[in-house]
Amino acid sequence: HYFIQSNLSNMQRLLKPLCKRTAVVFLLFLLYSLSQKFLLPAENQLVQTKVTIIDRKYQQMLNSLKDRHREKLEMYREHVTKTGVFVARTDPSLCLQESVAEGKPNNVITVAKCDASSEAQIFTMDRYRNSDNPDTISRSGKCIDIGTVNHETGIPLILYGCHRGGTQTLTYDYTAGIIYHAGHNKCIDRKEVEVGELVKAMRCNLLEEGMKWDFREKVELGSS
Repeated sequence: HYFIQSNLSNMQRLLKPLCKRTAVVFLLFLLYSLSQKFLLPAENQLVQTKVTIIDRKYQQMLNSLKDRHREKLEMYREHVTKTGVFVARTDPSLCLQESVAEGKPNNVITVAKCDASSEAQIFTMDRYRNSDNPDTISRSGKCIDIGTVNHETGIPLILYGCHRGGTQTLTYDYTAGIIYHAGHNKCIDRKEVEVGELVKAMRCNLLEEGMKWDFREKVELGSS
């Protein structure tokens, strides 16, 4: 009887710390599970948070670029107008062009082989020092309009009667080589676009070569 009682006492001493450890592990696991379920955002929320941060950084960058242009305009006058062509920076044989859209009420913007004699490739940039007057890019009295843009696939650009509204606020940045809409964080993109096909307004990415353009003024073209 004494032997059995002694063994039970020994087992109790051994099991007691083991039970404590098991209870601690279980409690930690339970707390971790609860935190995953209630405290941490879902995976799609985390992704959305990252996208929002990226969008905010692009917005700050684009606003900074626009402010830099405002400072440059201080050297000139309230309103600066420049006329010329937009040439693809990585392929100088390609230019932006106004094209007729079959069965559509508005003409569209496409990529075409550069042609010095083509009036359809001549665009006018209106740039204002006063931010109350939005910058626009136009042709024959109609402005490039980005319409309602889908983030993933973009939307073809059209030429629409100038109303100086939000969808027509486009600025060209000489340094970055982008034609962008700061309010929507959209840039004119020719990526995966063949000659004759429509360019689109896509989410700006300064590393994307398809978004880089050089603006050649009409005076410069005439002297070349």
